[in-house]
Amino acid sequence: MDNQKAFDNALFGVRAQGRLSKSSAGRCAYREASGAKCGVGHSMPDELYDLGFDDGDGVNIKSVLGMDPAIAAHFAGCDTDVLDDIQIAHDSASDLTDFESRMQALADRHNLIYTPKQQ
Repeated sequence: MDNQKAFDNALFGVRAQGRLSKSSAGRCAYREASGAKCGVGHSMPDELYDLGFDDGDGVNIKSVLGMDPAIAAHFAGCDTDVLDDIQIAHDSASDLTDFESRMQALADRHNLIYTPKQQ
């Protein structure tokens, strides 16, 4: 996994599911009951996901990386600041249009390639 792959997984994954991922309590979630995933959640293999990652009030990706060596190894090729910014872009977005804008700004900031949504 590298920065561009994590970014693409988030961008294209959230677009494909057509909505942001929120828990039943209204908090952002790596995985929600319906199967929707947050931006970073789209790069997290199902076999490495743990319910504890969504326990509490927004466990950030830097904490998750410290909880599980397998997750840390999976994301070893990614800059944690990029992962954190992907999470913030998702969790702070008010809707999908806002998410797109935040992801475009993130791409510019981290020298990643943003692919505009096809109309």
